[in-house]
Amino acid sequence: MFDLYHKWLGIPKDQRPPTLYELLGISPSERDDEVIDEAAIRQTAHIRTYQIGAHAQECTRILAEIAQARITLLNPAKRKEYDAQLASKQVAADATEIMAAPPRPRGGVAPARFLDDESDHADTRERPKKKKRRSKSSADDQPTLSQPMLFGIIGGGVALLLVIVLVVALTRRGGAAPGNRDLAQGAEKRPKTPVVATVDAGDPIDETDAPAKPKDQPRAVPPAPSSNAPTSPAKRSSDGKAFFPPGTLAKHFVDPDGDSTLSANDKDGVFRLRVPAFHDLYPNRAVNAPRVMLDVEGDFLAELRVEGSMIAAPGLEVPNIQMSYRCGCLIVWQDELNFMRFDRGGKTTSKGQQSSYMNFQLFEDGKQRAFIQPPCLDDSATLHVERRGKDLVASWEQNGTHKVLTQRLVRWPANVKVGAGALNVSTQAFQIDFAGFKVTAAP
Repeated sequence: MFDLYHKWLGIPKDQRPPTLYELLGISPSERDDEVIDEAAIRQTAHIRTYQIGAHAQECTRILAEIAQARITLLNPAKRKEYDAQLASKQVAADATEIMAAPPRPRGGVAPARFLDDESDHADTRERPKKKKRRSKSSADDQPTLSQPMLFGIIGGGVALLLVIVLVVALTRRGGAAPGNRDLAQGAEKRPKTPVVATVDAGDPIDETDAPAKPKDQPRAVPPAPSSNAPTSPAKRSSDGKAFFPPGTLAKHFVDPDGDSTLSANDKDGVFRLRVPAFHDLYPNRAVNAPRVMLDVEGDFLAELRVEGSMIAAPGLEVPNIQMSYRCGCLIVWQDELNFMRFDRGGKTTSKGQQSSYMNFQLFEDGKQRAFIQPPCLDDSATLHVERRGKDLVASWEQNGTHKVLTQRLVRWPANVKVGAGALNVSTQAFQIDFAGFKVTAAP
């Protein structure tokens, strides 16, 4: 039988089901949140390489297990509960192994043996019998134990060993570092907000009690006027959502190649982009996609509705990559090597295959740190990105269904740029419409 855990993750066959630590390939003593998050990203990226093939269903299941492992181990309260369960199972397994083992005679007790016993002689030929003297240390002179005494000694040893195992398990259960103990207490005091997440069209995962980080004090978005900021702060409608003063989107339009056009209605967060051929947003390849970028400080909520179809007609594929790709996206930006894209996109291959999907990509120092592409309809959808402290959450709504795509730890400063843009990796110009673009301070 093909063992996916052994073949893909190198988990020994006798470890079934694998522990959450084995799924992520980390030590049970690891307490660094970033190490745990990186391990989950690494394992997820590796398993995704097997998604197109005979084991696609098993891939989805293991990806969901890895996602659940990340959620549990990054939540101090859930991790403490899980570690306690592991310790209890280990105590039970040790006790079963000890009780199943046959009793062994103690070192000082051995059956009496006679020197002329035939079993002691390798050569069975008859030899003249010699009279042997019994030494004072003969086995006949040594004390022997009765059967009840022997069982009593063995039973006492087993009981003592069980006590030692139990003490060790309880010590491990309470062995969290002081800093993590404080985090666990803080997590218990926070209100629990259930969120249902889907991982790559797999089974829903309950993220209730997902780790929440202390958020910065909310500030106005965009910030006060500066050389790179809007001329006035964002206005808020009666429902608490922010709209931008007239001219804000046009002022913050970024067009690296100077060949794209923007038509905007700031009042309703509506705008249109016309994008010529081959405008991408990928480090060390091309970062010339047109976009609107606003300065934001602290925690925020960003929302954007991407209208219409994203799939290009066949025959518009870029020759060197044998495909075309178009999308509208939300962007969180530090610089050309450090940013996040969350697209609703469509792809057409040179063989005529077409697909529509969400596309979450996170780059750090020019390297792709996260890459998630769940399928979606080639129809209008609303994208959401929320930042709370070090947590970044991406989600989308389509046809009345809301799905959380991912939650990531990010190493970003308080001041970033948040905006919306369009990619056109094809050989023909592309026009895209957006609606409801809003950026607000997180409540």
